[in-house]
Amino acid sequence: MESFRRAERYSDGEDGIAEMARNALRRLEEIVLKTGPFRSLDAFLDSARLFNRAYGCLAARQFEQAIDLFQRVLAGDPKHVQSYGNMALAYAGLGRRSEAMACFDRALELDPKYEPARLNRQRLAHMREGEPWLPEAIAEVEFYADQHRKSRR
Repeated sequence: MESFRRAERYSDGEDGIAEMARNALRRLEEIVLKTGPFRSLDAFLDSARLFNRAYGCLAARQFEQAIDLFQRVLAGDPKHVQSYGNMALAYAGLGRRSEAMACFDRALELDPKYEPARLNRQRLAHMREGEPWLPEAIAEVEFYADQHRKSRR
């Protein structure tokens, strides 16, 4: 989006680039408005940035901060499945099993096919309340992007 905005801003207007950029931005915004709770493309991008910050905190084992940020994402997009799944991992890292399982359950309620939540829920099934679950690393997956690529084949 930033690239399209720069192209629009710096184009001389005669090369057609500004118009192509405006059209691309318009199409992106139509998709965002049609498929999510956002009122603008900027709101969508703000949410995506917030999610990335939250994930960074999760990966750095800053679990309390990750939970706070994932909750902020969910305040703007209550059906954001990935935030529930990742927030579950943050709760697990704090040893808060019941909250972790509730987040996995919510993710799976929203999308029963969301495999990361299903697999991680199975991994944590034997976790005890109060005992943190701390894997060596938290694997980054792009479940929905992968599903989209598979469906286009």
